[in-house]
Amino acid sequence: MTALRLLVTDTAEERINDAVTWLQGYSEESAQRFVEAMEDALQVLCRQVAADIQQKIPLQTDELASIYYSRPVFMHLLQTGKTRKRRSSAGLWRLYYDIVDQDRDGAPDTLRFLSVYHAAARPLWEEPRPEQDEDDNEDVA
Repeated sequence: MTALRLLVTDTAEERINDAVTWLQGYSEESAQRFVEAMEDALQVLCRQVAADIQQKIPLQTDELASIYYSRPVFMHLLQTGKTRKRRSSAGLWRLYYDIVDQDRDGAPDTLRFLSVYHAAARPLWEEPRPEQDEDDNEDVA
């Protein structure tokens, strides 16, 4: 199986832009490192999830995010800091995504990136629910 296609929702784009703006307040280097790490992580995630599906390895859903979105949602931790002290959330981000069958052939083919949050941010499910993207109306595989 080839890598899953990547679909970035409007909400995810907004969250990425917010994160980059926030990080630029610290340094351009940290903002650039975040963007590069995010792009790399999403590409690796598309390949890894496709391989896990092919090998029938069960994927672990994030229970609270799944309740929030009313469908199976997964979370990936992304480390962007150069170093991280024990129990520190510096440079640690939560990437939320789901898996969809966009071409409706019965097999998942797309990793839909839903949102990104800093690990120290208020949890996703404690925030008001955003308006759904048009892409959010697809069936989940």
